[in-house]
Amino acid sequence: MRKQMLLAATLGFMGFDAAFAETLKVALPQKGNWDTGIVEYGVKAGIFKDAGLDIDISYTAGGAATVQAVISGSVDVAMQTGLLGLIGAYAKGAPVRVISSSMTGSPDIYWYARADKGIKSLKDANDKTMSFSAAGSSSHLLGLPLLEANKIKA
Repeated sequence: MRKQMLLAATLGFMGFDAAFAETLKVALPQKGNWDTGIVEYGVKAGIFKDAGLDIDISYTAGGAATVQAVISGSVDVAMQTGLLGLIGAYAKGAPVRVISSSMTGSPDIYWYARADKGIKSLKDANDKTMSFSAAGSSSHLLGLPLLEANKIKA
């Protein structure tokens, strides 16, 4: 009984959340990206700590590496991984589940060209080189139908 009272007094003094903070490992595909900033700013503001979470952030090289970090168990959750890449991994049997959305569509993927190359619209990109982050990535999976729909060979 005395030990229980001492434990209760200690927890009350230290603060319950601090005594039992749970570490949550989070993978983010790009440091400083506006869409992943919610985790970084939440940590800096102490929001997660107030909820009893100690956030351990890992930055990856992009969507595919972020998905792999979850599959391997290196992290608990990830965010801002392209949904199409995640669905592709799931379809191949990866033990992943979508637990929340952060936005609808793919507003984080942009196609752009150097101003001096004369490309003012996608139609001007015919027979040009087009890049994406990695095979199977969201930018790859969104780029292919974009080219096909516009009958562009790139």
